[in-house]
Amino acid sequence: MKVVVNEQSNPLEFYKNNSDLLKCLGKFSKLLFSIIASSTPSEESFSTSGDIISDQRSRLTPEHAEELVLISQNKRLGIEL
Repeated sequence: MKVVVNEQSNPLEFYKNNSDLLKCLGKFSKLLFSIIASSTPSEESFSTSGDIISDQRSRLTPEHAEELVLISQNKRLGIEL
């Protein structure tokens, strides 16, 4: 596949036009490049953080806490890494 990228390129449009060839990347690009119109995702992320970071996990490093929140949010969205 030959792709030309310039300042007028639209990644979302590219993946929409090539959705048959790039199914997984197309779904991921929609999540990545879309603008969310509500605060619900950030509130869910904050709530997930509160569930993960607790007194029982006082030795949890900030890096590990961030990774656990990321894994939890991706799982909720159906993204398996």
